[in-house]
Amino acid sequence: MDDFNYQPGLVPLKVNHSDARGYIVNLREGPCAGVAIIESVAGSIRSNHWHREDSHLLYLVSGAMLYFEHPVREDPGTKIPDPCGFGGISYEPQVIRPGEMVFTGPRMEHATVFPIDSTMISISPRPRDHESHEADLVRTELLSEEQAKTWIGWWYRNHGTIASSVQVASVLRRLRHFYNL
Repeated sequence: MDDFNYQPGLVPLKVNHSDARGYIVNLREGPCAGVAIIESVAGSIRSNHWHREDSHLLYLVSGAMLYFEHPVREDPGTKIPDPCGFGGISYEPQVIRPGEMVFTGPRMEHATVFPIDSTMISISPRPRDHESHEADLVRTELLSEEQAKTWIGWWYRNHGTIASSVQVASVLRRLRHFYNL
């Protein structure tokens, strides 16, 4: 059933058709059993789990996503080396921009952080009804809320872009909530 034979990380996308009206990019050619639109508010953390058998593609429609991935730790108490001093994550996350897609294979712990309001599409080879999805995943804490705050600050210092006044207001509201301001 799972013929998602992608390399880990960013998935190259190509324009399948283009004319005066615009263009078409096929996100997935072949079977899939679950497709979902996921909205995330600024400052939110998603994932923090790994899949026993499932895999998925995450296509960012709008916003920004910090993507963290690490092979499953057989002992969940095992700390990931931390030479950067970011509390358990020893590497910079992949910064996913609108129009980019990342692949997550089975047995890869992953977490996503959204520095600004974001919309993504998740595509999976297996059914994604709540019961099936929960049965396949193992919850972890690859990234804590405190670590997410640190990485959001890092994103703004290194990758933040000029946003609309509505986006800025939304981000400020969420950050005030996180920092109890």
